[in-house]
Parts: sequence; structure tokens; C-alpha cells
Amino acid sequence: MSKLDNIPKEQWDEAAAAVMHEDVSKLTESLIAKADAMNAIYDERNACVDDHGPEFGDGPEFEGWEQRTSNPSNPKQLYGDKKVPIHLVPPTAIAYLALALRDGARKYGAYNYRETKVESMTYIGAAMRHIMAYLDGEWLDDDSGNPHIAHAMACLAILADCTEGANLIDNRPAPGPAPTVLKAYSL
Repeated sequence: MSKLDNIPKEQWDEAAAAVMHEDVSKLTESLIAKADAMNAIYDERNACVDDHGPEFGDGPEFEGWEQRTSNPSNPKQLYGDKKVPIHLVPPTAIAYLALALRDGARKYGAYNYRETKVESMTYIGAAMRHIMAYLDGEWLDDDSGNPHIAHAMACLAILADCTEGANLIDNRPAPGPAPTVLKAYSL
């Protein structure tokens, strides 16, 4: 039972703000402690890694990420740990992607997005519609019978594939202030 369950409506805002501040403070402390511990493990693990050149996982964006290993001195493992960690993709996500991509293949042909350039806004709009339907409580897409989140994931996967394959028409609007606003108002 939550601390907020027995609070009269008129005291809700004040109590919610107090509890949220308390919970956020505790969460922040916990996350900082975990990040520090993970960074220490990461630094220890990479102290024995030979330099194989600039590969996946070498950049600062991967600081703090750590994969526990049973034999960190194995040369194959040390080299393999620098590869894309594809095993971290949840199998459920792969299954969902397959369902939605199968639906698209039936309608438009498999990998049709590699044959003709696609516009980014087509897939951004479709992904957002599926996310909004999911957000508002609809689990399955009426047309396909597949989960909305599967279709949203497929839209983003196609965007990634076309971006990396240089098959994307980037028709997004001119850059706006959203990234700055999101950073400014984040906890």
C-alpha cells in the first residue's frame, strides 16, 4: 500500500510532492552508487584488454557498461566483448519485430524499404501512432492483430536500416528546441 492511499484529496498535491522528492532523492543516491560500482568493475575489466583499435564499445558512451565474464583473460572473449552485444536484445523484442515485419512483408514485400528510398516522417508518424494507441490502452492493432509496440519497433528498425543503408529521405522538419527543453527540465 502506497503512502498516498489514505491522504485526503485536498492534501494530495503537498503529500505527493513530498513523497516524490523523497523517492527521487533515494533513487538518485542508489543510481549514483550503482554507477560508481559499475564504473569500477568496467575499469578493472578493461585494464587487461589489449587495444584492438577503435571498435564498438570503445567510446565514452559505453563507460559504466559491463558484462560479467567467467574467464576475462581468454583472448577470444576479450576480443568478443568489444563486438556489438547482440545477445542483450530481448528475444521477445525480436519475436515482436518479426511479427510486425511479416505483416509488412505480406502487404508491401519483404525488405521493400531497401529497394526504394523511404521518407523518415512516414515511419516516425507510424511509430508515433502505434505508441499513442498503446499509451491509451490499446494492446493490439486492429488491422494486423499484432501488438502496437511490435509495429512501433518495426518502424524504428526500418528507420535504422535505411539510415545505415543510405536509403532514407530525411524529411524531418528543421531542428527544434525539444532536446534542449527535455534536458533543461529533467531531474
